[in-house]
Amino acid sequence: MGWSIRKSPESCQKGIKAGKFPVWRMEPCGSGVERSRLERNGLKRNGVERSLLERNGLKRNGVERSLLRRNGLERGGVENRKETDMGKNGNRSMEQTAEQTMEQSGYLYVDEKTLKKVDEKMPPEEELQDLGDFFKIFGDATRLKILYVLLCTEMCVLDIAKILDMSQSAISHQLRILKQMDLVKNRREGKTIFYSLADSHIVTILSQGLDHIEE
Repeated sequence: MGWSIRKSPESCQKGIKAGKFPVWRMEPCGSGVERSRLERNGLKRNGVERSLLERNGLKRNGVERSLLRRNGLERGGVENRKETDMGKNGNRSMEQTAEQTMEQSGYLYVDEKTLKKVDEKMPPEEELQDLGDFFKIFGDATRLKILYVLLCTEMCVLDIAKILDMSQSAISHQLRILKQMDLVKNRREGKTIFYSLADSHIVTILSQGLDHIEE
């Protein structure tokens, strides 16, 4: 262990005031206490500086990463929200346009051209009522059976009743309804009355109705 000569601060001050030379003090140096203290202080300082730098660097890098990530996510979220908002705005504008159209005309998607077309196609009220009564005829299975029998050939009441295994009175009742609606016609030959379909329209209605069901 080496020694270093140092002035004593207290001695220097007192000696100068008294007009004397300062007192010199010998202290250990080199690899001794002073070096260890310097090294320790240096290590501490360096360690503190390193730790601060490292921590600051990590924090800074972490903050930068987190900011970048958050900004990226937020930017992506904002873009997605913008796209969603644009879609919503587009739908909203369409709805507003539809609402304005509805307020002006009372309709949601119908224009004047469509209304005119509907008016041209719509039959009068009396004809609609007759058409409803006409299609009611086809709502009874017995009447449909009679029509399909007459689709083959004209026939008398007795033969129709025999084919369908029904009474003559029941067949006569249904034939009377069909004749009132102009679906069948009859002709007399002696004492026997023969029934047949009124026209080819009945054949078309039956065939198209069956095709519609079998599709």
